[in-house]
Amino acid sequence: MSSQANVAAAIVAAGRRLHERRILASYEGNLSVKVGSDRLLTTATGKHKGRLLDADLVLVDLSGEPLSGGTPSSELKLHLAIYEERPEVRAVVHAHPPIATGYAVAGKQPPTALAEMVTFLGCIPVAPYGTPSTTALANSVRAPIRDFDVVLLANHGAVTVGASLEEAEERMVQLEHFAQIALVAHLLGGPRHFSREEIEELSGLRQAAGHLPVPEICYPSTDESGTMIVGRVVDNVVTTQKHSQSRDTRLLLVQPLGRGGDNSGTEIMVADSVGARAGETVLVAIEGGSVTPKVGIELAPANAAIIGIINQIDWGS
Repeated sequence: MSSQANVAAAIVAAGRRLHERRILASYEGNLSVKVGSDRLLTTATGKHKGRLLDADLVLVDLSGEPLSGGTPSSELKLHLAIYEERPEVRAVVHAHPPIATGYAVAGKQPPTALAEMVTFLGCIPVAPYGTPSTTALANSVRAPIRDFDVVLLANHGAVTVGASLEEAEERMVQLEHFAQIALVAHLLGGPRHFSREEIEELSGLRQAAGHLPVPEICYPSTDESGTMIVGRVVDNVVTTQKHSQSRDTRLLLVQPLGRGGDNSGTEIMVADSVGARAGETVLVAIEGGSVTPKVGIELAPANAAIIGIINQIDWGS
């Protein structure tokens, strides 16, 4: 049996397993595997992944030009972008696992709060939204896929990569499993997040197993009071602001993405994933804009990155 025939049989079997595990439904999703160094075998467009046949696969070159078979998946651009950014990757799986995709639709990154998730995946970023089948979607995943093997696609689904199809497939299954646990933790009052020291220990286990270290973006940091924050706190955002709020009013620092100049008109909503409670008053500081009281809401729009939260701010009189 030729190498291409082996790859075809593996894709057919993986499609059926993913369908049986309810990671894929009906005609959605797509898979691809490198054949040699300069060709891909990928699923054709409009094919039911649970009923794949060898004839439902298309051989293409690394520019996406079909070499044999029918019409390749409409998401081929996404796959090609990933192979371009990660030449060592041998397989890509794109699917819509229900719970994990729920996080993607909500624009929420699953919490870094499960030991196995950190050791297997690091953490799970959410790529910005791009219309399916377009270059915009392909480009949205370029930056995160350089450092992560699993990426959620905002309002769409997920993509996983691997040194083999089996590895990419199992990472998709792991993603859905971890998302289910994260959702249960949320329903039970929210997860206990790992400290920086705990993630460092898990990163050591990850490296001992032959994987890359946990990326720095997965690590939490804290402010002077010990409150956990996400990313970099913007300096001097509110130095000229005066408010008559009580000392226990909380400040949420945000930074609009892809915007320059005055951001005073940017509407920001508080995310519960950084500790805001529904109904409480939170002061929202927008870099380059103003500080505005907001009521805790569970979602943050794609045009803003939540980068810090600090307790007990003294605003003066």
